[in-house]
Amino acid sequence: TLSADLQLSQLKIDTTSKCTFDFTDGNHSLRLSTADYPISITQKIYAELKGGVWDFSDKDFRGQKDNGIFWLRDGAKIIKAGHIYNSFNVKKWDIRLYEASKIQCSNYTLTRNGSEGKLIVAEGSTIDASATFASDRNNLAGALTYNSVKVTDTDSKISSHDFVIGYT
Repeated sequence: TLSADLQLSQLKIDTTSKCTFDFTDGNHSLRLSTADYPISITQKIYAELKGGVWDFSDKDFRGQKDNGIFWLRDGAKIIKAGHIYNSFNVKKWDIRLYEASKIQCSNYTLTRNGSEGKLIVAEGSTIDASATFASDRNNLAGALTYNSVKVTDTDSKISSHDFVIGYT
């Protein structure tokens, strides 16, 4: 639980157990500032970000291990993100936004060189990709990706300058 603002160069998640970062008690911010990828994931994870503001300082995020689930709940906000890759060279990576949570980034890609990426935006949550939202990038010719995007409930939305279904 975060009870004050905090600045780190990188947050490394190295556990297969459920991992919850609960910032709901004071809506504090965590600034991840110097690493190329502010959150490093080294195991299959089930992680929840609850409340608070996660400032990525224009850095990228990559879902990095097969079968991961990354939740944003209770109004959690990821701001100032560079490129968010739901999954990057992996299979079955989910990002789920609930309870008015938000991702603000320059680009969002559901899957790059991977498959079975899942994105759920629900309960008034939003993704705001200022440049491009793409369903997949650079997948091998003929590869089946089986990606899915589900936007449900009032005020839930994905907004972007360019919205691309399929890419290279």
